[in-house]
Amino acid sequence: MFMYLYHILFMIHMTTLKKVDDQTFELEITGTVTISFKLEDEFIKEVDNVARNLGYTNRSDFIRDAIIYYLGYLKRNGNHNNNLNTEYY
Repeated sequence: MFMYLYHILFMIHMTTLKKVDDQTFELEITGTVTISFKLEDEFIKEVDNVARNLGYTNRSDFIRDAIIYYLGYLKRNGNHNNNLNTEYY
């Protein structure tokens, strides 16, 4: 039980609490950056369908994994400049 509480306290220390409105707060985990971009409605529906069918619980995890996979593909096939960081793939 102590280790569990220690882990929670450690995670709280590594996050920033941001108030969105009177009832909503966001935890921003250090090392994770939120980005936004625009996609057409029909494409979002297709992304959500594929993500759900593959067992993802949210769109963000699926998109992150798809980007990591594609960067790995580029690296393996030599279709990149030599600046790709291979830490994630």
